[in-house]
Amino acid sequence: NYTRVSVHSKLTVTSFKDKEVRVIVRRKVVGTVDKASEGGKVTAFNPQEEGPDEAITWWYWWWPGWLAVNPFSQVVWETTLAKGAAATFEYDWHYHAIP
Repeated sequence: NYTRVSVHSKLTVTSFKDKEVRVIVRRKVVGTVDKASEGGKVTAFNPQEEGPDEAITWWYWWWPGWLAVNPFSQVVWETTLAKGAAATFEYDWHYHAIP
């Protein structure tokens, strides 16, 4: 039996540039992104289609049984930060694990 694990995450990005900058923030998870703030776009993806390095890096440590029951999801935010400004992005996601 698997247990659902729900997670709330928050990322804050601060610009230290002396001009306005365009920022793209991408967060990938093994699980399902349920909700994203600030207009974040949620999609499913296949890491093996991302290239050879992507297919063996960040998700490699997950137990294979978890990969069989959890999809890969990502959330992407795009924004412009003024000089010295900060932006906070929040998202809720879940995965299934063996307790």
